[in-house]
Amino acid sequence: MYKKISHNIVEEHFDHPMAFNVMQSQWPPSPNKFAFISSIKNQFIAFETDLRSYIKSELLDSTDNTFNWKQLINTVNQFGSFFLPYYGQAIANNVVDYFTSYINSVSDIVKAVKSGQDIVGKQELALTHLISFVQLVTAIDPTWWTPMGIKPEDSMADYNQQTVEQIISRNAQDWETDYNAAELAFNIIALGGGNKAPYNVIPDFSTILGNSIVRKFPSKFA
Repeated sequence: MYKKISHNIVEEHFDHPMAFNVMQSQWPPSPNKFAFISSIKNQFIAFETDLRSYIKSELLDSTDNTFNWKQLINTVNQFGSFFLPYYGQAIANNVVDYFTSYINSVSDIVKAVKSGQDIVGKQELALTHLISFVQLVTAIDPTWWTPMGIKPEDSMADYNQQTVEQIISRNAQDWETDYNAAELAFNIIALGGGNKAPYNVIPDFSTILGNSIVRKFPSKFA
């Protein structure tokens, strides 16, 4: 469950049967569109890669843990650049703030798992930051946030669950569960594909987000 966070938005559901056809009809994009969509995908890949590196080093108290945390923060700060030219400083700052809050919550979860503490409240708090982010991006462009058969909030709930699953399973040295959770997290947020419905038949989160921005500002990507 998640709490609905209001941004004075029009709620957009991923349930339109023509959604995937609409996205396909825009392909191939112009070079500028392709560059932007690729860049935002690479940003989410970098985020997930850096987050996983931090989780692994924090669990082991590795000597590279401080470096991995700083690298993760640097990657989070880069999210704002994808919104600033189109939505302004305030929106860009909000995006960075939500991701910063999320990684801080994940850090708290890792430390709690290491010490054997309960993580239910911390996991719920982490999810609220992701929900704030997705409700913000769907609010600023509800028209082109293409419906995909799943609410973006539910997609982020699944992503958050896989992040927590990585932490728990790695701490227990359950490598197979950790691997599967990491793979699904990457699929949901940046890579698509995989074998779990509905993520095996819909675009990943970064692709949906990138398309929503280029369609909102077509003149900037002509």
